[in-house]
Order: sequence, then structure tokens, then C-alpha cells
Amino acid sequence: MAIAGVVVTAVTVVALVPRVGRRAQALGASVAGTEEDLRRAIALLAARRAETAMLLRPWERIARWARHPLVAATIEWYLRRRGR
Repeated sequence: MAIAGVVVTAVTVVALVPRVGRRAQALGASVAGTEEDLRRAIALLAARRAETAMLLRPWERIARWARHPLVAATIEWYLRRRGR
């Protein structure tokens, strides 16, 4: 009885090996494709971040100037003078 169990198990394993191999290859191909898509998406994101940083550079300069205390004092002076 034990020998019959071992034989049935061995036959089952031998029958499943090709199927498991094909599924493993398909999974490997799927993972490789997904990795490539992810690499492309990350490269695109990096390029767009660089472009955004380049486009925001003048606005950052304007914001830095606008935060200067002399600019705030000048605007307050102008508003006081205009209010008279």
C-alpha cells in the first residue's frame, strides 16, 4: 500500500513538472515586463520632476524677493500713502 502511494505521488509530480515549469516561465516573463514598465515610469517621473523644477525656478526667485522685509515695508508704505 505504501509503495502504491509513493508510485502515485511520483507519477503526479512527474505530470506536474512541465505545467509548473511553463507557469514559472510565464510568471518570470510577466515580472520582467512589469519591471521594465516600472523602470520606464520612474524615468518619466524623474524627467517630469526635472522639468517642473526648471519651470518653477523663476517663480521661486520672485517668491524669495517678495518675502524680503524691504519689499513688505515698501508695500505697506505704498498702501498707507494711497489710503490718505
